Order: sequence, then structure tokens, then C-alpha cells
Amino acid sequence: MKKISIVVPVYNEDAVLPLFTSELDKVLKRINDYQFEVVFVNDGSTDGTYDLLLGIQKGYPNLHIVIVSLTKNYGDEVALHEGLHASTGKAVIVMDCDLQDPPALIPEMISKWEEGYEAVNARYVKRKKDGIFSRLGNKMYYKTINRITKGHQIPLNVGNFRLLDRDCVDYILAHPAGIYRVEAAHSTNHIAEIDYVRDERKRGKDHYNTRGMFKIGIESFISVSSSPFQWMFPYAVGFTIVAITALVAEVTLFILIVLYVIMNSALIWVILIISIALDVILIVGAGVLTGLCTATHNIYLDLNKEIAYKEEEIVSNILRGEKAS
Repeated sequence: MKKISIVVPVYNEDAVLPLFTSELDKVLKRINDYQFEVVFVNDGSTDGTYDLLLGIQKGYPNLHIVIVSLTKNYGDEVALHEGLHASTGKAVIVMDCDLQDPPALIPEMISKWEEGYEAVNARYVKRKKDGIFSRLGNKMYYKTINRITKGHQIPLNVGNFRLLDRDCVDYILAHPAGIYRVEAAHSTNHIAEIDYVRDERKRGKDHYNTRGMFKIGIESFISVSSSPFQWMFPYAVGFTIVAITALVAEVTLFILIVLYVIMNSALIWVILIISIALDVILIVGAGVLTGLCTATHNIYLDLNKEIAYKEEEIVSNILRGEKAS
């Protein structure tokens, strides 16, 4: 019997967890011939989420619930990756517990997977709370990141909710980039999509504020390149060369003007000084931009070393429930 893992990162979700688990259980009970494993990743919750998960683990033995507890709140991406590490299924479905990712789509995802697709994306065609600025920002995000990424394109309006074959999961774990949706897009070309309307959060507080989404955007840009902002570096160098050339040309031109115009004209000297000052600012700005690219790259390398060094300290414990009969 094939096993399918469902990875669910949770952070302070005690308000919605009982409802989510009940809805998930109803859906999975209607799916025959599969064994399911639900991996809840407790991302350093400070409310009653952990105790609630312990109760859910005992109350739903048929779900074979696994609880992965992190030492502190690392954020959704780290929690998600630790869930992938802990999963053991032939396929893995990643989803949120706020019921914006409807469990009712799981049977169709599995059906597409059985047809031979290695990835099945849940693509939302509408979000009930999205305004015009949110939609524009979302389109700009995907358009920009797909311009600088290499190879596989990140599909528009597809978040973390998707099914991945075990081969795709193994690829992601072997080639971590830090952002799941970027890694998933690079893991396979054999992809199916299911359209749905993304509903509002049922209960609890939304953890994705403007600051959080901006952080995800920056991390996404970093993750699509082996060096953050290295795609900017040639432009910075070219900008510097143009600035220096312009400075030399302007200085030469004004020297010639001074030689042929009245030497004691104050206006000529004022124009010359202003022009040189502006060019100096231009050159300094270009130098700062180039230096920023280099410095950010060094910070990125140091951060990667730090994350690799502390990886074993992220998970505090893993509790596996009884296997489903």
C-alpha cells in the first residue's frame, strides 16, 4: 500500500487546528488503498499549539500523525523543509492548516499523480480578499523572479500547496535553495495544475503581513542565484565605466571652453565645478553599488555556512504516532 505524507507547518494555530484536522480526516477517510502520514511541524509556537498537537496525535491514530518540534520560530520555509526531511511517503503534499488550502483537493492531486505527473500544483484563480495592489504586487513578484531565474519558471498563483513525488522531494533535499516554491519548480518538468478559489482564513491570525511577504520576496531573489544580486554586478561595473568616461569627456570639454572664453568668467568655473561634483557623486554611487553586490555575496556565503553549522540544532524532537492499520 502506497504511503502519502502531508506536511503541515504550524505556528500559533491552536484556534484553527481542531477544525483543520477534522476536515482533513473526513477527506482522507474517503480515499482508499493508501496509507497516510500527517507531519505537523511546530515552528516554535508560544500558544497551546504543541499540547493540542499531542491530543490530536492520540485522537486521530488513523492519520499516523508525526510531530516535529523546532527549537524556536524559524519561519515557514525552515519548518517546511524540516517536514520534508521527516516525511517518508512516496508522495508528499505540503499545505497550510488555515483551510485556505482546501483538503478537498487532495483526491484530485493523488489522481493526477497516479496518471504519471511528478508534481501537481494547486493554482488559485481567485483570492477572495485580494485587492488591486495585492494582485499587481503578486504579478510583479513572479515576473521579476522568472526573469532572473535560470531554467524552470515559477508558475503564477501557485504557493506551497502542491503534491510532489518522492523523487522531487529527494531532489529538493539534495539541492536546497531556501525557498520551497523555487526548489519545487526546478525539481521536475512533468507538472499538472488544478485550479481552485482560495478562500479566507477560517480561524486565527494571518501570519503573512507586508513585512513577511517582502522578506519572502528578497529571499526568493537570493535563492534563484548562486550569488545574491550577482545579476546586478555587470550593470554596476558598466555604470561605473560610463560614469568615468563621462567625467573625462566633460572635464576635457570644459577645459577647452575655458581656454577659448574669457578666463575670468565666474559662470564658466561654477558650471565646471558643479559638473565635476555631479560626476564624482555618480562615480561614488556606482562604486557603492558594486561594493554592495560584493558585500552581500560574502554575507550570503557566511550565512549559508552558519545555517549548515546549526542545522542539527533546529529540531528539538520528533514524535511519531502509531502506524495506521
